[in-house]
Amino acid sequence: MDTENPSAPSCAQPRVAAKKHPNRGSGGGLIHEHTRHTSHFTVVGNDLAQHPDLSGLAIGIGTHIQSLPAGAKVDIKTLAERLKPPQKPARKAALPPVPQPSCAAPALLQQSLDLLVRLRRHDSRLLLSATDTEHLAPGVAAWLERDVSAADVARALTSDLPAEDLRRPAALLAHRLTDRLPPPPPPFRAPVATPSAPAKIQNCDGCDRGFRAPRPGLCPGCRTDLPKDT
Repeated sequence: MDTENPSAPSCAQPRVAAKKHPNRGSGGGLIHEHTRHTSHFTVVGNDLAQHPDLSGLAIGIGTHIQSLPAGAKVDIKTLAERLKPPQKPARKAALPPVPQPSCAAPALLQQSLDLLVRLRRHDSRLLLSATDTEHLAPGVAAWLERDVSAADVARALTSDLPAEDLRRPAALLAHRLTDRLPPPPPPFRAPVATPSAPAKIQNCDGCDRGFRAPRPGLCPGCRTDLPKDT
C-alpha cells in the first residue's frame, strides 16, 4: 500500500536524549523511536494497521500476508500451520506405582531387572530406559516372590499388547503389574495325621469271648502262636 502515513515522519529523525524528548513530561502516551530500514521490511498502511472493524488477530494476519513475497501460499491450511501458537513443553507424567515385595532382596531385584531388560526380545516397543526399569523392578519382584516363574511374568506383561504404537510402554507395564498381580500362595501347613478307627469287637472262634481285632479269629487267650510269659 502506498498511502501516506500521517502518524510517522517519512524519514528517520535523529534520536533525542531521554531527558530532552519532546513528549517527556506530557502526561505519558506513545513515544516513537524511528529507524530507517534499507532491507527486510514491509510498508503497511494505516488503513490496515488501524482498521476500526478488524480484530487484533485479523490485523496481525493481514500484516503477515503483506510481508510475504509474491506467489506465496496464503490458503487457510498454510496460514493455520504458520500462525499456530507455540507448543508448551508437556511435562512427562509420573509412572503409576507398582506393587512392592515384602523383602527387597538384592538377588530378587537383579532377577527382576534382567527380566525387564529382556522384554524387548518379545516386542521391540518394550525398550525401557534405565529409570523406568528401576521403577518397575520392585513390581516384578512382588510377582516372583509369589511363586510365579519368570516366564509366566514375562508372558503376563507381553501378551495381548495393543497393535498401535506404545507411547508410554513403562506406564502400560506398571498397570499390568498392579492389575494382574496374583494372590500370595497359601501358607505352608504340615499335614495332620488322621487317627485310625478302633478295631471292631470280634467273637473268638474258640471260646466265643469278645475281643477287639481287625478281623475275626481267635482271641489272644486261644491263640497258640503268641509267645508265653515264662
